[in-house]
Amino acid sequence: MTPFAYLSVLISIVLGLGLTELLSGVQRLVHQRDRIRFFCNSNFYFFDNQLLSYLLMIKNKPTNTGNENIN
Repeated sequence: MTPFAYLSVLISIVLGLGLTELLSGVQRLVHQRDRIRFFCNSNFYFFDNQLLSYLLMIKNKPTNTGNENIN
């Protein structure tokens, strides 16, 4: 096996473990939904910050001015 194959297996294992952790957290939330209160403000602020950071990332992305020589 090549080093890239070993690396891809390692990355897939780490991603699988992370996904398992996220899904187990969702499962705990579903089972304890009668004791957990969700506040719309905190959810709104989280998604608002994500959207704002994405829009700023797009705005600050360098554009191709057409002056570069592409070979």
